[in-house]
Amino acid sequence: MSRRDDDSWYRRILDSMSDYVFVKDTRSRLLWGNQQFCSYYGMTPEELVDIVDPPTTDPDDVVHYVKDDYHVFVEGKPLFIPREPFTDHEGTVRHVSTAKSPIRDADDRVVGLVGVARLLTDEDEVATSRQERQRWKEQMSELRTLVYDLPLAAAMFDSQLRFLAYSQEWPRLLGHDGAALTSEFYSDAFERILPLRARCQAALERREPMSIPAVSIELANRPAVHANLEIRPWSTPAGRVGGVIVLLQDVTELYSANESLRRLNDELLQFNYRVSHDLLAPLKTVLGYLHLCEEDLEEGNLDDVRSFHGKMRVNLERLGGLVEDVLNLARADTVSTARSPVNIAALVAEIQEKFAESIASASVQVTARVDVGTVAIERVRLQQSLENLVANAIKYHNPAQSLRRVEIEARLEQPSLLVITVSDNGLGFDEEQRDTIFDLFMRGTSTHSGSGLGLYLVKKHLAQMQGTIEVLSCRDDTVFQLRVPVPPSAAGREESE
Repeated sequence: MSRRDDDSWYRRILDSMSDYVFVKDTRSRLLWGNQQFCSYYGMTPEELVDIVDPPTTDPDDVVHYVKDDYHVFVEGKPLFIPREPFTDHEGTVRHVSTAKSPIRDADDRVVGLVGVARLLTDEDEVATSRQERQRWKEQMSELRTLVYDLPLAAAMFDSQLRFLAYSQEWPRLLGHDGAALTSEFYSDAFERILPLRARCQAALERREPMSIPAVSIELANRPAVHANLEIRPWSTPAGRVGGVIVLLQDVTELYSANESLRRLNDELLQFNYRVSHDLLAPLKTVLGYLHLCEEDLEEGNLDDVRSFHGKMRVNLERLGGLVEDVLNLARADTVSTARSPVNIAALVAEIQEKFAESIASASVQVTARVDVGTVAIERVRLQQSLENLVANAIKYHNPAQSLRRVEIEARLEQPSLLVITVSDNGLGFDEEQRDTIFDLFMRGTSTHSGSGLGLYLVKKHLAQMQGTIEVLSCRDDTVFQLRVPVPPSAAGREESE
């Protein structure tokens, strides 16, 4: 093998040089240094690999090196730095001139750089380098202090997206409670939950700020956070871009409010259309029958009048039910939120009595097992929620069942959680409707008339009480479960007076 083809031959040549020679990857991490470079830092070639710079190097100087590396990677051209600081393994600062050149692969892509540094001997150049370094350190100190003291989540990065400084709000907002982030790469810590690398790269290349509203930050074991994002490049005294400052303004509450408002607007449009249609349809039907009745009365045809009278009654009853549902829905957001002592067993018995006629007509057996006494709760909301569930269970009974049953169970789970289950063996609904059954105007079956407001109203009441409703089963046995927090001091098994 020719000596020129022997990799170690070239290394021996570089090791014999008095200059400091080093190779970096595109993230500014060291891959190799010649003997002079390693001796200056008191490290072996193996110890140098995969670090951005030796630990004795001033962090502000490292930012300066990385800034120049980035210029080489982006421009793809050699860069000459006439003077810059160079700290050895004992902490002594010397000054060098450095040339950095891109390394390209077979496809002409920049995959790294090679640098050659030479000690300065001219005293004037050294003095100028010291002055430039002092100005640089002052600027970096001012920027770091500014970022640290900002009241919102802010972080200062170099051109490789390594943390230079960050505000106290940054780790809180992004859910970081580990080691200090300074000198760490952003992509190693946060890119997974908030991809920023491509955006910061674009801001650096264009040298322009970038604003993105309401970005979503997905955190483990925590609800998603929404924040307005600002990316602003920062520059050196010489005008060269050194990195970016990222600002995150937490707008989670505002975003949720806007989403709720948008959802309410959509529901309002749907509500207006459906209600106006459902209100007008039975009125038009009744008016039609009235005209027919007038004609039949003139002709003395009383049998048809009686028939039309029955049909008008059905339509008016349907209209009355819809109006009642709409009024209940309107009151759902305005009803008093004051809690009062409610005996759950008495409330369930009252609901059973209210539907006694419907229960008898449908031949449904309604049973209740109440293992809780009096709790402090919003009576109207709970009552309307249970009435809707029980009414549906009776209405949608299965005629094919010989024993048609509705079961109500109530208990305290933990000292402060009221759990009520309403189950029946009626018609049920399809599995794919499990997630939509509580939507506005959603009906579980087309075989029975209804407004489609009942379960939507139940969900709204539960949300107002900070509770939840869940479908445990939708076929064979249809099972709904309500879970409502109640004050521990008022929750109990005692009977009301």
